[in-house]
Amino acid sequence: MTDDAITADGPPRAVRTGRETERGSAYGAVSRRRFDAPIEDVWSRFTDPERLRRWNPDLVTGEFRLGGEFSVKDNAGGRILRCEPPRVFRVSWIFEDNYSELEVRLGPVDGGGTVVEIEHLMRAEDLDAVGMSLPDGLAGAGNGWDLTLDYLGRYLRGELDEPPTAHGDWEPTAQDLTLFSQYEMAWQKVAKETLDDK
Repeated sequence: MTDDAITADGPPRAVRTGRETERGSAYGAVSRRRFDAPIEDVWSRFTDPERLRRWNPDLVTGEFRLGGEFSVKDNAGGRILRCEPPRVFRVSWIFEDNYSELEVRLGPVDGGGTVVEIEHLMRAEDLDAVGMSLPDGLAGAGNGWDLTLDYLGRYLRGELDEPPTAHGDWEPTAQDLTLFSQYEMAWQKVAKETLDDK
């Protein structure tokens, strides 16, 4: 499994190698943020369906329990593989028959805050099978999770007037599109630097 240790300091995005999944060794795209909220509160915002709907730009439904299945509207689905409140959960992530895994890790930090890491784990051979390069897969996954964590931050700071899906499917704002472009460039750089070192 993974090393679950989280420290207060660390880069907002990273690519990790030699990660383990149910299907073998993988690469991980890690999006990371620190929030001024206690770990139990942040945990419940990911794992309580009602609280998740208040900030998440994706509509997630399913059985929020170990072994339960879930679905993200117009995106992916999978099964909950690991759940250790309030520190870590892992799910399989199946998008258009392409298998990967997603792990969310939380760690408390001084002052009552919480660091969140979302790591999307993927194998090069699985990406090859759908015609995607490893750098593009890592950058695409990391980019999306950066934006998801932005929404959590906006919610915790009281900047969301209503849930992102209050009027149906989420639509990116002009701010989202600008951030998405910035994150894409940052992720491409991180992926290239990490993979060039291998």
